[in-house]
Amino acid sequence: MNTTTINQWTVHIIKGGESYGATNSLKNDSDEPLIEFFDSSKVSPVRPFGQFVNRYFLSTLLERENECGLLLDGANPQWTVNAQDMLLLMQWAKNVTTNKPILHPVNAIVDMLQDELSKNANGAFSEPKEAFIKAMEHAKYCLSLAVKADNQSELVAQLDVLVENEW
Repeated sequence: MNTTTINQWTVHIIKGGESYGATNSLKNDSDEPLIEFFDSSKVSPVRPFGQFVNRYFLSTLLERENECGLLLDGANPQWTVNAQDMLLLMQWAKNVTTNKPILHPVNAIVDMLQDELSKNANGAFSEPKEAFIKAMEHAKYCLSLAVKADNQSELVAQLDVLVENEW
């Protein structure tokens, strides 16, 4: 599926050759995927994804620093995707565009942890503890989105214990 929703954002990927736009009258003539952002709080019968906010080439967003959010419309500060949501969305988009299966949230968290920890090997963090703590922050956020409310507090508490004990 080329569409996902995280918090207020519905995000849709348009691969090369696919139609898009309000009436599907536009066509992505590029081999490069596009990614569209919709405000899902504005869903209506004529806007099933919500209000269209912005569209980018996926490569533009993948080139960005992982630790920052994205202001989708300078005139509307509430149309900002926070850094953690951007990290999740970019992981999802990579899976969709490379035809990798969309992972169960727990597997996605494990992948994200591995990505964060591997950054340490590339010198992105000064020490393994810093990489681990950053990975755990991302994991806690993912769990808060992915897990039902009755189990969420227990899982987040377990992650807090791991962070406090540094492994």
